[in-house]
Amino acid sequence: LPFLTSEITLRRNFSTGLAGLATALYPLSGCLSSAFLAPHFTSLPTARYLLATAPVPIVASAVFYLPMGRTSFIIVVMATRIILGMYDAVTEPKVVAKMAELFPDKLGLISTLFELSFSISVAIGPFLGAWLYAYGGFPLPITVAGCLVTTLALVCAALFAKRMTPDQKPILDDKPPATDIPHTSLYTRPIILLGICVLGVVVASEVFLSSFLSVFLTDVFSRSETFTGSLMMVTGIADIVITGLIGYLTDRNLPRSVTVTLGLLLTALSISFMDTRIVLPGGSLALTSTLFTVLEIAAGVVQVSILPLLIRHHGGEVAMATERTTIVYNIGFYGGSFLGPILGGIALHYLSYQQCFLATGALVMVVLVGVIVEHRRSGTFLAPHDTTSD
Repeated sequence: LPFLTSEITLRRNFSTGLAGLATALYPLSGCLSSAFLAPHFTSLPTARYLLATAPVPIVASAVFYLPMGRTSFIIVVMATRIILGMYDAVTEPKVVAKMAELFPDKLGLISTLFELSFSISVAIGPFLGAWLYAYGGFPLPITVAGCLVTTLALVCAALFAKRMTPDQKPILDDKPPATDIPHTSLYTRPIILLGICVLGVVVASEVFLSSFLSVFLTDVFSRSETFTGSLMMVTGIADIVITGLIGYLTDRNLPRSVTVTLGLLLTALSISFMDTRIVLPGGSLALTSTLFTVLEIAAGVVQVSILPLLIRHHGGEVAMATERTTIVYNIGFYGGSFLGPILGGIALHYLSYQQCFLATGALVMVVLVGVIVEHRRSGTFLAPHDTTSD
């Protein structure tokens, strides 16, 4: 992603606004595809789907080796961003659902692996991409990534086709819901809508701060992009280790009611005081870095806890429940990824850093209050039925 914006603005001489639009098209496409496209693929076997769609990533990336002019380039960029958003929005729920079907007692670990796949890519992607970009220009890192995704899709297709599904599919309760319930009925359930809201606000807050972290550290502490990159890498490693441990423990005896509420509280507090000048004259770079690390870890903990909760609220056969709720999960995730940088950029145009961070923290606190109120009303949001760890 950093090389895409550099290529658009520095090499192709387009505006930063157009670069921002190209960047935003992926999460927008993912959000809309999750809502309107992914539900139509739930009945298609995972192995068959992966085999049929495996060429998409490599073709969408290798197209950049074709000779094209300046206008053609930006059109191809936007088209591929949309296509890859659609591909990921449909593929992710199917893969997660198949894993849940094979390992129904590991929902927390599966959710953690799903979340950490993004964290790992953020931690190592820019480093490897920078080397490839310097060696072979813009098409090389994009094509290498496309080849890797296509290869992994084919390997997963072969593994899923070979691993036979048990005759009696695992279920989450004694009275599974009918499989003919429309997917759209999920959006009428207050608990499901609250889950989307929680995830969307947390992801929007996290992506907003990550997007403008370099600018903030440069303005306030005169730190370079290199420092920001190093901080994000260290934070990513800490996030991977701690969030992975939390996800593992929620499959044992750590209540997700604790991880969700504590994660939301720490997210709100860490982002509210991110501009440490609010409490310390001149601010503190060390405290800001620590708060950013806490924010990333807390947001990750919320994300790995929400998906298993939604799956258990859906109930019924594990694979169906997982695929349908992962689609819902992705609406919140992609929606937050799309709105966070846009609304944050607009807010920073009119407000100070302190005001933006405080407003974002207050929004997360509102969501936390909503979670507590809904749990007190229904008694089930943070402790769904038939669970050994919640």
